[in-house]
Amino acid sequence: MLVALALALAGPSSSAAAAAPASPSPPAEISVASLASGPYRDDALRLAQTVMPADRYIRMLEAAFVNGLRRGLTEDLTLEMESPGIGEELTKAVLEAARPFFASSHQASLLTYARLYSRSLTPAETAELEALFRSPLGQKLMAAKYDHIASPAFASSIDVDKATTVAEIDKVNRSVVGTLSSSMTQDDVQQLLALSQKPVFAKFKALQLQTSRIEAAEANRPDPAYDAAIAAAVDSVIKRRSTKR
Repeated sequence: MLVALALALAGPSSSAAAAAPASPSPPAEISVASLASGPYRDDALRLAQTVMPADRYIRMLEAAFVNGLRRGLTEDLTLEMESPGIGEELTKAVLEAARPFFASSHQASLLTYARLYSRSLTPAETAELEALFRSPLGQKLMAAKYDHIASPAFASSIDVDKATTVAEIDKVNRSVVGTLSSSMTQDDVQQLLALSQKPVFAKFKALQLQTSRIEAAEANRPDPAYDAAIAAAVDSVIKRRSTKR
């Protein structure tokens, strides 16, 4: 979670963080299933759109997808040796088939988070958080997470054959802190220390477990239509290659 990154960087060891107001009681647990439908407020949707801008979010999904696919292809070079160039052709075809699903995933995630924020934050709190994420500091926080997940290093660190757990989501979020800290200026640090004293950020941090559960659920959700589209793209490349022989 992005605000969790900010508070982690501000750090409990700092004097400013030590003077911060106590974190509010964790919000009542909201089941992921209950967030799949239902009403949401416009201000909550705006916050979700700010934290998950379509262009950056979809570029992240595409990069992570391609990096993971290329990792799998390089781990077994048999196919490439039998049919040189097929790896890149498969990558392009499968990515094209997956793109519509990335867009629909983004839209579904926006609504899920809009419902979560509607139930957990007041309109005044969503406005304060939206202002943060639209600021230069907020943009830096978002870039740290999105760029990290889009990197080849991230693709090599995950096991695509296993279900994603909440603990793994939390580990990803923590790993971004090191990436972000190296790009922080002294002004950034001072802003984070000031932000860490505001109750709204402690309240937002208290949502971290629930957002991790949402991310894990989305990563593990079966999608037969997606699987069929990917399989069809692979079959198309294989058949096209076979007819050229």
